Amino acid sequence: MSFYVPFFDNSLRITTSPNGVVEILWLKTKCKNKIKMSVQQQKIANAITTFVSGKGDLKISIDWDNIQGTDFQKSVWKKMIQIPYGKTKSYGEIAKSLKKPGAARAVGTACGKNPILLAIPCHRVVGSTGLGGFSGGGLSVKRKLLSLENNNF
Repeated sequence: MSFYVPFFDNSLRITTSPNGVVEILWLKTKCKNKIKMSVQQQKIANAITTFVSGKGDLKISIDWDNIQGTDFQKSVWKKMIQIPYGKTKSYGEIAKSLKKPGAARAVGTACGKNPILLAIPCHRVVGSTGLGGFSGGGLSVKRKLLSLENNNF
């Protein structure tokens, strides 16, 4: 079941299963919920609202069994979850931590395929010489998220 949460000047579409979140996508428009949220959905919406207001990291349950992605992508996403709030790692650092030191670009591709924005914090992954990219709304949103976490990258 999907529902919508405000996200800066746009919205997020969040899809859940009984076991947790399976997708958080950035939308280029504002959407309003047309459904009554379940208790699980309301908790997720509240957690995202708290995160976007700069009051701490986003901690929500992820349904890893129902996320679409390759084994490599999932390994990258699990490494991204380990990046602490307010910190960054480079694509190359993540590749090295996966014992694939030449796979920085593949890590970047996995970041771009991240189905669960914010909860899998791809905004905390940066290039060796700059911000890199961000499929969740572009570099302006990535800068806002890093700033929100008091990261002056």
